[in-house]
Amino acid sequence: MAASKRSRGLGPALLTHANGQYFIRIRGRNRYLGSAKLISLDEAKRRRFEVLSRDANGELGKTCPKSKEVLTVARLVDLYVETFCARRSYYRDDYGNPAGHAMDVAAGLALLKRFGEFLATDFRRSHLVSIRDEMISEYSRSTANRRVARVKEAFRWAAERDLIPESVWTALLPVKGVTQSEGRPPKKVKAVPEHIVRASLPHLPDHFAAVVRLLLLSGARAGEILGMRKGEITYRDDGLWVLHVQDHKTAWRGNDRRVYFDKEAQAVLRPWLPLDPSAYVFRPTRRKGKNSFNSNDLAAAVWRAWRKAGVPRWHVHQLRHNAATRFEQLYGIQVARVLLGHTSATMTHRYVHPDERAAIEKLRLVQP
Repeated sequence: MAASKRSRGLGPALLTHANGQYFIRIRGRNRYLGSAKLISLDEAKRRRFEVLSRDANGELGKTCPKSKEVLTVARLVDLYVETFCARRSYYRDDYGNPAGHAMDVAAGLALLKRFGEFLATDFRRSHLVSIRDEMISEYSRSTANRRVARVKEAFRWAAERDLIPESVWTALLPVKGVTQSEGRPPKKVKAVPEHIVRASLPHLPDHFAAVVRLLLLSGARAGEILGMRKGEITYRDDGLWVLHVQDHKTAWRGNDRRVYFDKEAQAVLRPWLPLDPSAYVFRPTRRKGKNSFNSNDLAAAVWRAWRKAGVPRWHVHQLRHNAATRFEQLYGIQVARVLLGHTSATMTHRYVHPDERAAIEKLRLVQP
């Protein structure tokens, strides 16, 4: 089925293949531009224009692999992202669309879009170096290196499945990451002063205000609270409530994740518990076709709240740092590790931000 009709004098028409790919046909060969599920029609038109420009300049590859489909860089990226999301349900929302970490994967590979019309076999080490060098001024060192590694991983994945020769992937391996002297350091996430959160709460919808309070009290990830169903909560004899998270960040490693609610957290949670055990605790009431919120919904609400409150900017992930710091001060690092769901105390230490003023005060008291 054609995505746009052929216009005389404007070159080959933009078409949609039965496999869901946008493509144009040049001299008897299909040039694939990307999946209609992952790119917009405007983006497909832009890629079409780039392909035609490169064709006019004689820059398109002269050879093509002997296969049923010409594998372009754009198609390789689409296949990798689709496969990545399919591996783990945690990386898809209620509609089956990429969510959470999968969006970061897609964002990392978006840097390849200007090479989208290249045959995957034509992608060279110099192309990856140019991408890395461009990121030095735009991204932190850790983000740039993570995205360089993601490009290598996508080509490794393709080589493993015989979609490209192994030599194409191995040629990318010598490309080093951004060094400490070249890139800017990543911004460290810190706990947000709780008076700022309290000032923002009145400007949040009631359900999101309850979610924010639960995040502060439990140390859970936003997705764990937003995806919580009543039937996943057990009520212990000692009065503690325990949420058994089904789809979580480390589920693919075989790890269990439990979130613990004390009396204060239970008081926040109790009014929102539905009658149906399979229902989401926090769910839209006016949005047809959607039965739960996602992290983007919460982030947008928090963004509006701190602006209305006239307080410094903060984001949801900082609340986990608040909880970690409080847990460490009250119970020690090992208990904090368990409450946060970490397998290593080293990771927990990254979330803990000691109160410098309290430390100085204690030193002052012990001085002779």
